[in-house]
Amino acid sequence: NDAVTVYPILQKNDFYLLNAYFLKQRLTILHEGIHRLSETVTETWPPGQRPGAKPATRFDLPRQYYFNMSHMFFPDDFTNIRKHTEAEFLDIENIVEEVKANVANRYPGQLQYRRLINGYRTFDLSRGMDYTLDLGFRDLNTGKEVVKRFEVCKPLGQVEFIPMPYVTENTRVTIVLPIQETEVGLAMEFLTNYAALIMDRKEKTFLMLVLVYQYNSESKGSG
Repeated sequence: NDAVTVYPILQKNDFYLLNAYFLKQRLTILHEGIHRLSETVTETWPPGQRPGAKPATRFDLPRQYYFNMSHMFFPDDFTNIRKHTEAEFLDIENIVEEVKANVANRYPGQLQYRRLINGYRTFDLSRGMDYTLDLGFRDLNTGKEVVKRFEVCKPLGQVEFIPMPYVTENTRVTIVLPIQETEVGLAMEFLTNYAALIMDRKEKTFLMLVLVYQYNSESKGSG
């Protein structure tokens, strides 16, 4: 194996510089490997990322939210417009900054960011958060506004299954309803309502009738 020895290292700054140098070399090798792998994976976007789930019908389409830099429009069925929460604003601001950096790297000295025109956000449980952004740039050569559309994906991280104790609802509630011999009509009304409200709905209940007679009752039978 090839090895390099640096001696002597007397100052802590020398150690930090050497460590930073070798880390940078290692990082460059890793980026080159990622780039080579990305070129071979072209079936999905971003490369290697799980594609979005295909809805079975038009009713299963994931909801798409429209926003600008300050407000979210129709966030639910009962709200027309609301301001971004702090987390939403920071997320959108960070995405716009990433897109601006990408444009500056792709078109150096040609485009200057001006504004966010349209923003759409969709959350896919199998993929992550997808953004579609229409950004306005000023062409530094002509002075005219240029509108470009970008798709940004924030994939979900590694999913971890957390074991949870199995919970069963086995609590039994017992209701005792005493009925006198003179309340036969009320008892029949109770049974009729019980059959309509509980038994017809196939609820998980148990009904037990206990007949307790007085010693001088005519219906107690003989024993």
